Amino acid sequence: MVATTESHNRSTQTEPLHLETTNLEIQNILVATDYSEAAHQALQAAIAIAGNYGSNILLAHASFSSNFAAGEGVIPPEFLVDQLAEDKQQMQDLVADHPGLTKMHVDTVVEYADPVALIERLVQTNAIDLVVVGSQGLSGLERLALGSVAESIVYNITLPVLIMGPHAHNEVEPFRSILLATNLSSTGLRPAQYASSLAERFHSQLLVVHVIEEPLKSLAIQSEIETRLLQDMRSLLPKDADLSCHPQFRVEHGTPAERIVETARSVNASLLVVGARRVGALADHLPWLTLSKVIREAGCGVLAIRNRLI
Repeated sequence: MVATTESHNRSTQTEPLHLETTNLEIQNILVATDYSEAAHQALQAAIAIAGNYGSNILLAHASFSSNFAAGEGVIPPEFLVDQLAEDKQQMQDLVADHPGLTKMHVDTVVEYADPVALIERLVQTNAIDLVVVGSQGLSGLERLALGSVAESIVYNITLPVLIMGPHAHNEVEPFRSILLATNLSSTGLRPAQYASSLAERFHSQLLVVHVIEEPLKSLAIQSEIETRLLQDMRSLLPKDADLSCHPQFRVEHGTPAERIVETARSVNASLLVVGARRVGALADHLPWLTLSKVIREAGCGVLAIRNRLI
C-alpha cells in the first residue's frame, strides 16, 4: 500500500497520539500460492481487492521439498527439474482457468526456493503493497513441527499481509464491514491507520475492539477502566473518521482470540484487522498465540499488520 505516511500528530503536550488521514493505494498485490484450497481462497480475495483498486497481481509459487527442509539428504537433480516443470504447468493452468484474472495484469513466478525467503525477496524487488496468502490452520504438534508459512511472512516483512484461514469466506465487497482488534500498545497505531483509511474509502462499517483479559475487582473499577479504554481507542483514529465511516468502539472481556472471533461473527465482519508483533524466532510455530488462534477460527480474512520497528 502506497502513501502510508505514519505522521504522529501532537498539537499540544496533552493531546493523544493519533494518525493523520492517509489515502492508501494498493497498486501491486503479491499472492503466494501452493495450489491448495486455502490458496484458492487467497487468490479470490486478491482478485476482489484488485477489482476495487485496479491493482496488478503477482502470483508466486515456491517449489519446495519438505524432505529437503528436514535435511534428509541430497535430492536428485531430476526430481527438482520434474517438480519445477509440474509446478510451472500448474501455475499456467491456474491463470488460464481463473476468469477473474482475465481483465487484470498478472505476472507469475515459480522457483525452487524456501516459500518465506521467496516472498521476502519478491517484496524487496517489486513495488508490492499487499501480500495475500492462505493458511490451512495447522494446530497442535503438527503446527509445532511445521510452523505456518503465512505467519512467518507476517513476522518477517513489514508489509500488511492478508491471511485467508480455513474458515474464511470471500466476499464481493471485502471491505464492507471492518473489525479492528487493538491491544492499544505497540501494535495499535499502524493497524488503525489501515483500518480507518479502508473504512473511509469504502464507507465501511468500522468497529474498534479492545479485549480485557484479566477480571476486574469491582464494577466501579471496570467502568472507570472501560471509559479510559474507549477514549484511547478513539484517539487511534484520525479526527475526521466520524465524518465518513462513523466508527464504533467496544470493550470486551475474556480470552482475546475468542472474543475477537466471536465479535467478528456477531457483526458479520468481512475483514478483521489486527496488529502483529515479533515475539521470537519461533513465533510462527506457537499455536497458542492470539494471532494464530484468530486466523484458525475467523470467518473472514485477517489483515495482519506488523509494527515496522518490532
